Amino acid sequence: MVNVEFFFHMNQKSTGQFFHDDMTSSRWTKEQLKLAFNLYCQLPFGKLHKGNKEIIELAGLIGRTPSALAMKLCNIASIDPAITSSGRKGLGNASALDREVWDEFHADWDQLATECFHIREQLRIEKRLPAETTQVDDELVNIKDFTGETKRVILSRELEQRDESFVRKFFLPLTGQAITLPERFTPNKSFLKRHREEVFLGNE
Repeated sequence: MVNVEFFFHMNQKSTGQFFHDDMTSSRWTKEQLKLAFNLYCQLPFGKLHKGNKEIIELAGLIGRTPSALAMKLCNIASIDPAITSSGRKGLGNASALDREVWDEFHADWDQLATECFHIREQLRIEKRLPAETTQVDDELVNIKDFTGETKRVILSRELEQRDESFVRKFFLPLTGQAITLPERFTPNKSFLKRHREEVFLGNE
């Protein structure tokens, strides 16, 4: 469920009050950190550098330099058990606010992901930027999934039939695409098994 208080807060204040230019303030706002964390969850550890085009794009959107954003992502990595347990290290010096946002994401992934989507959309409107588009790869490369079968992304019929812009923009283009194993947040095998055997019956 979407946090109504969050959207009320967003509508009551200009986006500019949240996102300070990197030249005038070194203090990160909570909204900037949410977007940074959201990007962190999408990038492998080896791509947390200032030359990454996704980091460059987000840095420009939130008024930070690519170097500053890359460093913040490495700060986040220092508190990520998936990174530290493997012997790798981030930059350290994660702030109390970094940890607070980390805890919020772990408490409610869906809520924070939704908030980040709307923060980005609001920023693009404020900066008069065109709406984001989703790139779809025409080549489907089959890979082994957790049960040893070759699988691609399958949406439930209920989701496919939803007449919602978010679903059309972000979910429908994924249909049929190959599943790539994540570096972090690996799905629980028992959950996947249940979905295959009980939830998505008749969808193949």
